[in-house]
Amino acid sequence: MADKIQELLGEIKNMTNDQIASKMVEIKDAMDNQQKELDKKMGSLDSQRDEAIEKMKADFQEETEKKMAQLVEKIGSAFPDSKPDEKPRFKDFGEFISLVKSQDMAIKDLVENTGNLGGYTVPEQFSNDIKIVELENAVVEPRATVLELYTSMYKMPTIDPSSNADGSQFGGATAYWTDEMAALTESNPTFDRVKLELNKLTAYVEDSNELEKDSVANIGQLLTKLYGQVLAFKKDSAFISGDGVDKPLGILNAPALVTVSRATASQIHPIVFVTMISRFRGSYRNAIITINQSTIPQVYTMKDDNGNYIWHPGMSGSIASGVQGTIYGIPYEITEKNSALGTEGDVILSDWANYLIAKQGDIVVDYSDHYLFKNDARAYRAKCRVDGQPWLKSAITPYKGGSTLSPFVALS
Repeated sequence: MADKIQELLGEIKNMTNDQIASKMVEIKDAMDNQQKELDKKMGSLDSQRDEAIEKMKADFQEETEKKMAQLVEKIGSAFPDSKPDEKPRFKDFGEFISLVKSQDMAIKDLVENTGNLGGYTVPEQFSNDIKIVELENAVVEPRATVLELYTSMYKMPTIDPSSNADGSQFGGATAYWTDEMAALTESNPTFDRVKLELNKLTAYVEDSNELEKDSVANIGQLLTKLYGQVLAFKKDSAFISGDGVDKPLGILNAPALVTVSRATASQIHPIVFVTMISRFRGSYRNAIITINQSTIPQVYTMKDDNGNYIWHPGMSGSIASGVQGTIYGIPYEITEKNSALGTEGDVILSDWANYLIAKQGDIVVDYSDHYLFKNDARAYRAKCRVDGQPWLKSAITPYKGGSTLSPFVALS
C-alpha cells in the first residue's frame, strides 16, 4: 500500500492541475466501484448467515417438539385418567423426577404455563418443606446442677446426708448437753464423694450425594436438626430412667429415690399426691411434678373429698394456691420421658437441683464428604459427652423417725 501511494505521488508531481483533477476523479470512481463490490459480497454473507441461523432454529424447534411429544405421551400413559389439558398428578416427587430426568433434555429454559412446554418441571403439589413433629424440650437439664468438664472425670466431695436422726446428722456430727468443766465428747461428720465419668452418646447416618442434590429439602440441615433433637431427647430421658451402665444414672434407678404405692393398679387418687408431698425433701421453690401424657384423663379430672379439683389451670373453686398450671400448688409439666400410666414413674415429684450433670461441650453434629468419597456419599455424625446422677446416695431418715424423705419421689 505504501509503494502505491509513493507511485501516485510521483505521478502527481509532474502533472498539471487539470491532470491532477482528472486523476482524482478516476481514483474516486475506482474506490466507489470497489466499495460497491464489497457491499455486494457482505450482503451475500449476511444472507447466508441469516439462512443458517433460521435453519438452526427450525431444527432445534423440531427436535424439541419431538422430544416433548414423547414426554407427554410417556407421562400420559403413566396417568391414563388425566384429561388432555390437565397437568397429570404424580404419586410422589421421586416418580415425577424419574419421568422428567429420563428424557435427558434441557426443558428448564422453556415455559411453565404450558404443561408440555416445561410446566411439568414445577408441579404445584410438591413443597421443599418437610413437616416434622418436634421432640419435646429438655425437662431435667434446665433445672439440674450442670458442671462443665475439661477432663473425662469429675469427683465432688459430699457429706453423708442419709439420716437426720439424733447422732447421725451429717454422718455423725453430734452435739451433747454437758455440765460445767465436764469433758467434751468427740464426734465426726462422715465424708464421701460423688464420681461423674463422661459417657459418649452418638448417632450416625449416611446419605448419597444424589439425595443431597435431588431432595425437595436441604438434607444436610434436616439431618442436623433431627439428630440434634434425638440426642437431646435421649440424654434427658437417661437422667430420668437411665441404668447408669455407660450412661447417666436416672433418678428412677437411683438409691435416693422414694416411691409411693398407689391403692389401685393403673389408678391415680388425690391421696397419692398428698403422700408424695409428705415424702418430699427438697426446695419447694424448685419443686416440679412431671406426669406422662397418658395420666392426663385422671389427673385433670381428679377432685378432693370436697369436690375441688386438685389440678389447677386457673379456674375458680380450686384448692391450689392460684398459680397457673399446678397440682396442689406445685407446678407440673407433661413429658413422654416419664413412664406410662400404671408403671413406676408415671408421676414424679422432684427438685432437680439435687441432680448433677457433667458434660463436655454441647451436642455437635458434623459431616464428612471424604470418608465415603468412593461411594459418592456423605456421612453425618452427632455426638455429646455427658454423665449424670443424684448427688445423694440414699434417701434421708427424718430426725424423729418415720418414712424416708428424698428430693425425688415417684408413684409406683
